[in-house]
Amino acid sequence: QDLRGLAEGQCARALWLSVKGKVQAESWVVRGAEAGEWWLWSARGEGAALVARLEAFLIADEVAIEDCGATGGWRQITLAGPTGEAWLR
Repeated sequence: QDLRGLAEGQCARALWLSVKGKVQAESWVVRGAEAGEWWLWSARGEGAALVARLEAFLIADEVAIEDCGATGGWRQITLAGPTGEAWLR
């Protein structure tokens, strides 16, 4: 997923694929308000596995990756129905 065009607060859907193109997990990537801040949310992908996969691609970059789910930093709720989007606004 090309994320360079995302503005602050915008999000994009992304898929984690195996070498053979098989879907391993689905995520939403959100560009944060702070410079260089990005949030990754995945309902079905395990945080530790996603962190390990991201860290495998870091070579000499100064990037900190933290699994917020392990620290209780995130909670998930689901809004369903025709008024869910209006309620969020």
